[in-house]
Amino acid sequence: MILQREVAKVNGDFAWIEPTLDYCEAKGLNDPREAIAICLTGREMLVTGEYQNILDETSEYGSDVDDWTM
Repeated sequence: MILQREVAKVNGDFAWIEPTLDYCEAKGLNDPREAIAICLTGREMLVTGEYQNILDETSEYGSDVDDWTM
């Protein structure tokens, strides 16, 4: 519901929500602020997984997000 509200604020596409939630679950991210940032920044690339791959490749800690914050 938080992501729906945030996506609606920017006239976004609700299709971005499910990939964002899947990514957050896979990476153990449970802070809504991180989910909002991912959902609103990646835009349509979220649907293909391209944005999630970019996050993994360019984060300081790679795909290990235990110590990684946005």
